[in-house]
Amino acid sequence: MIDIKHLSITFDRVIFDDASITLSNNSITMIKGKSGTGKTTLLNQLGLVAPLACDYLMEGHSIDDPLTTRKEKIGYVHQESTLFNNMTIKENMEFAFLLSGQEYNETRMNDILCSMKIEHLLNQTPDHVSGGERQRAAIAFALMKDPSLLLLDEPTASLDSINCKLLIELLSDYIHTHPVCVLIATHDKRILDYADDLYEIQNHKIVPLKKSSIEKLETTSINRKPQNYLSYYKKHLIRSSKILYILFGLILSMTIGILGYRTYYSHEINAIQEKLLDVRLYYGNNSKNAYDSITEPIRMDIRRDLNGIEHIHVTPFYETVTDTLIVQSYTGDTIKASRTIKNLGKDITINHHTFHVSSYISKKNTISSQGDDVLYLPEAIYRKYFEIDDVKMLLVRVDDAQYISSILSQINDIDPHLTVYSNVNLDYLTQINSRMMNSLLMLICAIFIIMLIILIYHRQKTIDSNKDEYFFLYENGLSIKELKSLARYDYVYYYVFYLIILLIISIFMTFMMHIPIILYACLLWFFSILLEEFITTLCIHKIGRLDQPNYNK
Repeated sequence: MIDIKHLSITFDRVIFDDASITLSNNSITMIKGKSGTGKTTLLNQLGLVAPLACDYLMEGHSIDDPLTTRKEKIGYVHQESTLFNNMTIKENMEFAFLLSGQEYNETRMNDILCSMKIEHLLNQTPDHVSGGERQRAAIAFALMKDPSLLLLDEPTASLDSINCKLLIELLSDYIHTHPVCVLIATHDKRILDYADDLYEIQNHKIVPLKKSSIEKLETTSINRKPQNYLSYYKKHLIRSSKILYILFGLILSMTIGILGYRTYYSHEINAIQEKLLDVRLYYGNNSKNAYDSITEPIRMDIRRDLNGIEHIHVTPFYETVTDTLIVQSYTGDTIKASRTIKNLGKDITINHHTFHVSSYISKKNTISSQGDDVLYLPEAIYRKYFEIDDVKMLLVRVDDAQYISSILSQINDIDPHLTVYSNVNLDYLTQINSRMMNSLLMLICAIFIIMLIILIYHRQKTIDSNKDEYFFLYENGLSIKELKSLARYDYVYYYVFYLIILLIISIFMTFMMHIPIILYACLLWFFSILLEEFITTLCIHKIGRLDQPNYNK
C-alpha cells in the first residue's frame, strides 16, 4: 500500500495544495484530470524522480533511500514507451533484472512475457515491433523488477482500440494476481471502467470518484544484491561510425591541403636551393670578392660551434694564386675547373702535382678578386697538396632551405659579428619559409578545431537523442553520477580516437615537416575533454532537474 499525504507543489502556479491519495495492492488506480492539473507531477512524486513535497509511506514505512527504492521498488512506464533499441526484448528484460538488483530468472521472465502476450518477440528489438507490442514490452520491463508500485503515464493514448483493450485486460489480469500497486494517469475514457479506484484532480486536490474493496494479497520478498548493470548496458552500447568517417575525411583533406600548399611554395624554394650551396661566413663586408679584404681569421672554437649546427655542412675555404690560375677549395667531392681554362686540358699540373679535372663549370670567381681562372678542389685534396693558412672564410652548404631561419639564428647566437654572405636574398627566403610554416600551422589548427567542433556537435546530438534513455535509467534508480559515467564511457571512445589522430599528425608535422605542434595538439585535446565534460554534466543535470517538456499535464 502507498500513502501520499500533505502533497503541496507550486511552480508558477499552485498545482497541489495539501492533497492526498492512497494506492492499494493488487488493484488498478486511475487518476484523470485536465491537461496541466498535475497528473505527471503526481507520478514524478510517487516515482521519486522529483524532490519530495509530501509525506510518503510505502507499506507503512517512510522512504529513507529514494535512489534504492526507485531502482528496486518502482516501475515507471511513459506514453512513449522507453526501451533500449540497441538491445533485443530479451536483453532488455535481462537488464531490468540486473538494474533492480536481481539475478536473471528466465522462468519468471517467460511468465511475465507470456502474461503480456509478447513471448514470441524475444529476439526482436523494440524498434521492430508494433506500438502495442512495444508498450506491453515496456510494462513487462517494469514488472521484471517485481515492483511494489507501477506507474503508467497515458499508456494507451497512442494505441488503437484493439491494442488498448488488449493491454488493459492483460495488465488487469496480471495485477489482480500480484501484490502490486498500480497508478495510471489517463485521459482515455476507454479504460476508465477497468479502474478499481478512480481519482480526479480538482481544485488542487485529489478527489476519489470510485473506491473498490479488493482482497489484499501477501507481498513476496525477493533476494536482491548489487548487480553489474552498468557493464551490461555498456556492452550493448552502439556507437555511430559516421563520425569516424567524417574525421577520416578531414584527415585526408588536411593531408592533401598540406602537401598542396607545400608544393605551391616548393618551386620558389627549389629555385634557390642550388644557390644555397654557396653561403659564406667571415669577418668583413657583406659583398662579393670580400676574401682579399679579410684580416681576422675565424677562431677554432667558433668553427667547432658552427659545426654543431644541424642541417649544414661547414668547410674551410682556402685559396692559392699561381702564375696561370687560382686554386680554391670548395664543398664538392670532385675536381672541377672554370671553362676559361679548358685549354689547359683535363690534367693540370701545379707544383709537380697533377690534378685530373672531372668537369668544367661556367662560374665566375665571386669570392676573391684574383680572376676567374679557377681550379676547384675538394677541401681534403687541397689540404693534402697545399700549404694551409689560418681559416679566414667558411663555406656553408645548407641541406634544406626550410631550415634557413633556424640556421641564421644559431649562427648569430654563436657570434653576432660573423658576416653571412649568399648570392641569394636570405631575408626573402626566411620570409617565404616563415609564411609557409605559419600558413601550414593555421591550416592544421583550423582543421583540428573543425574536427573538434564536429565531434562536440556529434556528442551533443548523441546526448540529446539518448535523453529519453538517460531519463528512463534515472527513473529506474540510476544516480546522476552513474548517468555521467555512462555518457563519459561513450565519449571517451571518440576522444581517444581524436587524440590518436592529433598525435599522429603532430608527430608527422614535427619530424617530417619540422612544425612543432605536439604541445598545441595536446592542449587542444585537453581543452576538448574539459568542454565535453562540461556539456555532459550540464545535460545530465538537466535530466536530474526533470527539465522535461509537458512536466505538468
